[in-house]
Amino acid sequence: FDAVVSRVYLNPGAAVAPSVPVVTLVAPGGWITAEVDEADIDAVRIGQAARITADAYPAMALTGRVTRIGGAVELRGGNRVVRVRIDPLAPIVMRAGTSVDVAIVQRTVADALLVPLDAVQPAEDGAAEVFVIERGALRRRAVRLGERNDELAQVADGLREGEYVALGDAAVLREGARIRLRARL
Repeated sequence: FDAVVSRVYLNPGAAVAPSVPVVTLVAPGGWITAEVDEADIDAVRIGQAARITADAYPAMALTGRVTRIGGAVELRGGNRVVRVRIDPLAPIVMRAGTSVDVAIVQRTVADALLVPLDAVQPAEDGAAEVFVIERGALRRRAVRLGERNDELAQVADGLREGEYVALGDAAVLREGARIRLRARL
């Protein structure tokens, strides 16, 4: 295969032996290897979409597809994981070995209204609520949540697009508290 030599381990004339690397080759295009917790692997399927981001490239986000799922559970840093291969749908512009975050898409909800989970507070009756910012004051509002992930929740009812919600500690946020918006996101 066509490749780029990314590292040379031995100088010309050095002795070689079995299992001693000589060079590392990097294939153009490449793929991403993700480690999925064994408790979550049952939800991963060949062909699922994945979003790939990297702290080293904050303006870039790639999409890809799951193309392989490992056949064994491995112990990595005290965690039991299964390796999954993600093939990007567009050429990778990152350097080989870049640390990435992979989110495998379990379900897509069209036209979903999303709020950060940090904005969702538990209500006294066990339901969910948010503090909406109305005319410079916080107003408690019950919401019905739909799908969610580690960062965001879908609001199925109780909030309209364009409304602002407050983020913060539930012990600090209170009905009627006066606030001032610093920046519009």
